[in-house]
Amino acid sequence: MKTLLFFILFSGNIIAQIQTDFNNDLKILDSSLSFEDKNGYNSILVIGNIRNNSDKIYENIVVEIKFFNLDKVLIDTFTNELYGNIAPANDTVAFRSQGAAAKSQTQYSSHTLRILEADVKTPCKSKTGFRKFISNWGGFIFVVFFVFYMVFAAVNYQKSLKEDKQYKQELMNIANQQTKQSETVIKLLESINNKQ
Repeated sequence: MKTLLFFILFSGNIIAQIQTDFNNDLKILDSSLSFEDKNGYNSILVIGNIRNNSDKIYENIVVEIKFFNLDKVLIDTFTNELYGNIAPANDTVAFRSQGAAAKSQTQYSSHTLRILEADVKTPCKSKTGFRKFISNWGGFIFVVFFVFYMVFAAVNYQKSLKEDKQYKQELMNIANQQTKQSETVIKLLESINNKQ
């Protein structure tokens, strides 16, 4: 039970740390609000800039935009992920967020933005040394070795056929010699038989 409680507390601390990191690293510098009429529906467009003050690269940035009337009363809100936006380290990136308006354009007086979520982009491990060499040249090396193997196998096959042919020829020569010797022995035996 103590382990589970420690894990829950520790996990919460990690989540809080991650959120703190992007809240400290990413700042919305400015934003502007405009409206579009699309097929009879009012669409709100918010454009702005996000500054990344860290050495980390952020992606999957989610912003919450709240809209207020002249009396500073909340009248509309939407939350969007800024698809395709990556905040490079120590740099500023522009963003664009759009949503359907819940009220008429005249009721919108101001807006605020805050970043709800952002993920640190984990870079791919660069391949160095042997891994990089194999990654770049592995396919070519495989093909070269395969070709050499096939040539070697073909030469050895031809060589074995030639050796096999020579071996069969030697066996035929021995068999012919034995046949001649057998014929000579038979002739000798016949001549001895005839003399008796």
